[in-house]
Amino acid sequence: SAVKKAKLKEIYPANQSITDIPKEIFVLGEGGEDGVLKPGKSPAFAVLEVCLCVLVRYYPDISPRAAQSSSVIAMQARSRARSNRGSLLSAEQMDLVANAVHILASILSLCSPAGSVTLAPSIFYLV
Repeated sequence: SAVKKAKLKEIYPANQSITDIPKEIFVLGEGGEDGVLKPGKSPAFAVLEVCLCVLVRYYPDISPRAAQSSSVIAMQARSRARSNRGSLLSAEQMDLVANAVHILASILSLCSPAGSVTLAPSIFYLV
Protein backbone atom coordinates (compact mmCIF):
# COMPACT_ATOMS: atom_id res chain seq x y z
CA SER A 1 0.00 0.00 0.00
CA ALA A 2 1.03 3.65 -0.25
CA VAL A 3 1.71 3.90 3.49
CA LYS A 4 4.11 0.94 3.36
CA LYS A 5 5.94 2.39 0.34
CA ALA A 6 6.25 5.79 1.99
CA LYS A 7 7.63 4.24 5.18
CA LEU A 8 10.15 2.16 3.16
CA LYS A 9 11.32 5.32 1.33
CA GLU A 10 11.74 7.01 4.69
CA ILE A 11 13.93 4.19 6.05
CA TYR A 12 15.95 3.20 2.96
CA PRO A 13 17.80 5.54 0.58
CA ALA A 14 16.64 5.45 -3.04
CA ASN A 15 19.79 3.69 -4.26
CA GLN A 16 19.66 0.93 -1.63
CA SER A 17 17.92 -2.34 -2.45
CA ILE A 18 15.52 -3.78 0.11
CA THR A 19 16.22 -7.40 0.98
CA ASP A 20 14.19 -7.82 4.18
CA ILE A 21 11.16 -5.77 5.06
CA PRO A 22 11.36 -4.65 8.70
CA LYS A 23 8.61 -5.87 11.04
CA GLU A 24 7.42 -2.32 11.72
CA ILE A 25 6.52 -1.98 8.04
CA PHE A 26 5.37 -5.56 7.53
CA VAL A 27 2.51 -5.10 10.05
CA LEU A 28 1.27 -1.78 8.66
CA GLY A 29 -2.31 -1.92 7.49
CA GLU A 30 -5.72 -2.83 8.84
CA GLY A 31 -5.53 -5.32 11.68
CA GLY A 32 -1.96 -4.59 12.79
CA GLU A 33 -0.07 -7.39 14.50
CA ASP A 34 -3.10 -9.07 16.09
CA GLY A 35 -5.40 -9.04 13.05
CA VAL A 36 -8.35 -7.51 14.89
CA LEU A 37 -10.65 -5.51 12.63
CA LYS A 38 -13.23 -3.54 14.57
CA PRO A 39 -16.60 -3.17 12.81
CA GLY A 40 -17.50 0.50 12.64
CA LYS A 41 -13.85 1.59 12.78
CA SER A 42 -12.19 -0.44 10.01
CA PRO A 43 -12.30 0.88 6.42
CA ALA A 44 -11.50 -2.62 5.11
CA PHE A 45 -14.46 -4.08 7.02
CA ALA A 46 -16.72 -1.27 5.76
CA VAL A 47 -15.73 -1.93 2.13
CA LEU A 48 -16.40 -5.65 2.66
CA GLU A 49 -19.89 -4.82 3.99
CA VAL A 50 -20.72 -2.62 0.99
CA CYS A 51 -19.56 -5.29 -1.47
CA LEU A 52 -21.56 -7.91 0.43
CA CYS A 53 -24.70 -5.75 0.17
CA VAL A 54 -24.24 -5.35 -3.60
CA LEU A 55 -23.73 -9.08 -4.14
CA VAL A 56 -26.63 -10.14 -1.92
CA ARG A 57 -28.89 -7.63 -3.70
CA TYR A 58 -28.46 -9.49 -6.98
CA TYR A 59 -27.58 -12.98 -5.68
CA PRO A 60 -29.54 -13.51 -2.44
CA ASP A 61 -28.66 -17.21 -2.34
CA ILE A 62 -25.13 -16.39 -1.15
CA SER A 63 -26.62 -15.25 2.16
CA PRO A 64 -28.79 -17.74 4.04
CA ARG A 65 -30.48 -14.88 5.90
CA ALA A 66 -31.31 -12.98 2.70
CA ALA A 67 -32.48 -16.17 0.99
CA GLN A 68 -35.10 -16.60 3.72
CA SER A 69 -36.04 -12.93 3.95
CA SER A 70 -39.58 -11.85 3.13
CA SER A 71 -38.58 -8.32 2.07
CA VAL A 72 -39.79 -7.10 -1.31
CA ILE A 73 -36.25 -6.72 -2.67
CA ALA A 74 -35.27 -10.26 -1.63
CA MET A 75 -38.45 -11.70 -3.13
CA GLN A 76 -37.84 -9.84 -6.42
CA ALA A 77 -34.26 -11.11 -6.58
CA ARG A 78 -35.36 -14.70 -5.90
CA SER A 79 -38.12 -14.38 -8.49
CA ARG A 80 -35.66 -13.09 -11.08
CA ALA A 81 -33.27 -15.97 -10.30
CA ARG A 82 -36.07 -18.55 -10.70
CA SER A 83 -37.62 -17.07 -13.83
CA ASN A 84 -37.36 -18.75 -17.20
CA ARG A 85 -34.88 -16.10 -18.30
CA GLY A 86 -32.51 -16.96 -15.47
CA SER A 87 -30.91 -14.16 -13.54
CA LEU A 88 -30.40 -11.78 -16.44
CA LEU A 89 -28.97 -8.53 -15.21
CA SER A 90 -28.78 -5.29 -17.14
CA ALA A 91 -25.37 -4.13 -18.34
CA GLU A 92 -25.27 -1.58 -15.54
CA GLN A 93 -26.09 -4.22 -12.92
CA MET A 94 -23.45 -6.57 -14.33
CA ASP A 95 -20.88 -3.75 -14.14
CA LEU A 96 -21.86 -3.08 -10.54
CA VAL A 97 -21.46 -6.74 -9.58
CA ALA A 98 -18.17 -6.99 -11.48
CA ASN A 99 -16.83 -3.90 -9.71
CA ALA A 100 -17.88 -5.29 -6.33
CA VAL A 101 -15.99 -8.53 -7.01
CA HIS A 102 -12.96 -6.57 -8.23
CA ILE A 103 -12.99 -4.47 -5.07
CA LEU A 104 -13.31 -7.61 -2.93
CA ALA A 105 -10.09 -8.86 -4.49
CA SER A 106 -8.35 -5.61 -3.51
CA ILE A 107 -9.47 -5.43 0.12
CA LEU A 108 -6.69 -7.67 1.41
CA SER A 109 -4.08 -5.17 0.18
CA LEU A 110 -5.40 -2.73 2.79
CA CYS A 111 -4.67 -5.17 5.59
CA SER A 112 -1.66 -6.34 7.51
CA PRO A 113 -0.86 -10.04 7.12
CA ALA A 114 -2.82 -10.85 10.30
CA GLY A 115 -5.72 -8.65 9.16
CA SER A 116 -5.73 -10.42 5.79
CA VAL A 117 -6.08 -13.77 7.55
CA THR A 118 -9.11 -12.39 9.41
CA LEU A 119 -10.92 -11.20 6.25
CA ALA A 120 -9.76 -13.80 3.73
CA PRO A 121 -12.36 -16.51 4.54
CA SER A 122 -15.26 -14.08 4.03
CA ILE A 123 -13.80 -12.74 0.80
CA PHE A 124 -13.06 -16.21 -0.58
CA TYR A 125 -16.63 -17.28 0.20
CA LEU A 126 -18.05 -14.34 -1.73
CA VAL A 127 -15.72 -14.63 -4.71
